[in-house]
Amino acid sequence: PSSNEPYLIAHSREAAELLGLDEAECATADFARAFSGKTTLPGMKPFAQNYGGHQFGHWAGQLGDGRAMSLGEVNGWEVQLK
Repeated sequence: PSSNEPYLIAHSREAAELLGLDEAECATADFARAFSGKTTLPGMKPFAQNYGGHQFGHWAGQLGDGRAMSLGEVNGWEVQLK
């Protein structure tokens, strides 16, 4: 693989099945690019949210830089990058 292009090391067959993806789709360069966050596929509308809360008994305001990056929903499942 090119040093500039993501490539698949491993994936969950069970999760892919829940999303309606077969093994051939998971082996494509498009799969690696989309699920690494390098590109989006048609219909994807990625977003992240920041959050605030209490820490050590005091209001801390914004905590961290946000939650997971959501890529969208597929078959009723939210797909996220962490």
